[in-house]
Amino acid sequence: MIKTDSNKQLDIAVLSSYILPILLIIGTILVYFTARGYRIDFENQEIETTGTLNIKSSPTRAYVILDDKLIGKTPKVSTGLAEGEHSITIQKENYHSWSMDFYLEGESLIPIHIPLYLKETMHKKIFQIDADTELDQIINSENNEFIYFTTMRKEETQDQQQEESENNQTDQALDTYTDIEIWRYQINKYFWQFDIKPEIVYTLEVYDEQNDNNKTAQKINIKNYSILPSPNNENILIKTNINDRVYYYITGNLTQNENKLTELDLPNITEQDKISWSKDSKYLILEKENELRSINIQDGQQTIIIEKNHNTEFIWTSDMQGNLYYVDETKNSYDFYQVLQNGKQKQMIFRTYRTNINESTEETQTNPDQQDINQDTKQEAQDNTEDSKLIEEQNQDVKGAQTEAIEVTLNKLNDIIVSDNGNFMIIFSDNKLIVNNNKESTTDSYSVDNPEFIGFSPSQEGFLFLEEGNKVINYNIEIEENHPQKKEGPTYLFEFDENSSYSNFNWHPYENVIFYTKEIKNSENVDDTQLKLCVFYIYNKQEIEIDDNLIFSQYSINSERNKLYTFCQKNYLCEIIISE
Repeated sequence: MIKTDSNKQLDIAVLSSYILPILLIIGTILVYFTARGYRIDFENQEIETTGTLNIKSSPTRAYVILDDKLIGKTPKVSTGLAEGEHSITIQKENYHSWSMDFYLEGESLIPIHIPLYLKETMHKKIFQIDADTELDQIINSENNEFIYFTTMRKEETQDQQQEESENNQTDQALDTYTDIEIWRYQINKYFWQFDIKPEIVYTLEVYDEQNDNNKTAQKINIKNYSILPSPNNENILIKTNINDRVYYYITGNLTQNENKLTELDLPNITEQDKISWSKDSKYLILEKENELRSINIQDGQQTIIIEKNHNTEFIWTSDMQGNLYYVDETKNSYDFYQVLQNGKQKQMIFRTYRTNINESTEETQTNPDQQDINQDTKQEAQDNTEDSKLIEEQNQDVKGAQTEAIEVTLNKLNDIIVSDNGNFMIIFSDNKLIVNNNKESTTDSYSVDNPEFIGFSPSQEGFLFLEEGNKVINYNIEIEENHPQKKEGPTYLFEFDENSSYSNFNWHPYENVIFYTKEIKNSENVDDTQLKLCVFYIYNKQEIEIDDNLIFSQYSINSERNKLYTFCQKNYLCEIIISE
């Protein structure tokens, strides 16, 4: 039987109706598994898992070299990469290059966002101080929104001017100062703010110890004063000491241009007493020898938070939610309390045990060459029967108060830090670092020698701290993104140079770069030093010196972290461009 053309066309149509769906299904499966990081190795007849890199840089259009091959410019997505060891380099003309070796796991998508910095920074003078004023202090705001500085306005006395005229002297006459001017400069500008200059937010009259027999209201001792801006930059706390008496003033709301200065009512205040801002800027916290007191800056109401009769230090902190946290030290424990800054709703949140500092205890030593700090195991049970009984009673007390007893023993407690939202509390003692994650109801303890807090990351899900005063450690509390060099817990970064001092740490918003100033001693001569601005890449542990022309270690850096502001000379406020 011979098939006609119409029959052949019918057979092809029927066959196509079966083959096309099958091909579509196979294609869909291939696309799905390819997107998931799989590929077919036809030579070895096996399926391999692959990974993907999402590579970005600031500035963009930087060359990307992956495994010694140029694969394009940023931003760049590189897919189908074999699981295993890889190397990547990002480089751009006139910028320091960045490189890293890493292990890529199959089915992983790794974001690499790298800021690059100029080899030659650019200095731009944006403000010059008047000839009849002298720069005195530089103060950075906590959030890098402003840089504050004070100047002293000087004026020659009539006697000095007459003497200079009579003797026809060319030497500069001695100066006296009449005013202290508090300036501030806005770092992060809006796009419509083209030419913002520093502004005087308050002028203080200088106390003249020779002519002012009695201290008059709101005068400042030019030899003994300090200013402390509030975290929200709306007020400034001013301290001065005149004739062995301490005075505290607070300015009006700077945002609302309230030109007033209010003296705080602080009876029996001494030079040893400390005052600082709460994180929400609504209270001042006064720490006296025997009490901790909060001061409402709106109505001046003062509340005693805690009193103490024994020889212990106050250890406290606050958050942005209006809570104050403090530690009550007992013979056998440290009790951690949370209370509103007005003194209400006090509650104990947890307790840790403490060792007797007079007893010799065996400390867990940390290998200095080990990069990651080993997580501490739970403490061994107390051998002393009476101590065990006491601890059992304390546990019952804690449970009754609906709080948590952390099974860890501390030596001397040094500090506590709480994140702005109150989710994380970090406890620093002589021998331990404890991270309490209130959000996840977890507590981690690590053996660390004399840890000191440096600062939170921008997301406040990580922080930097020092070990033994010279080892910089990065701690990630939570990690949302996958990265080969990023993991939860502590990671060793670098150790201070023996002949250098480090200060003014700042984070990049990407949280993979930190900034700091490094003062290098070139000889035994105290004056023979060099001040440098450095960046440190956390992922690959690479330090770059990006500016060595600083004369002040204090600086403020903008939110994009490509410009910083400091005084390049005694009379010039400069903008230093470190990336474009």
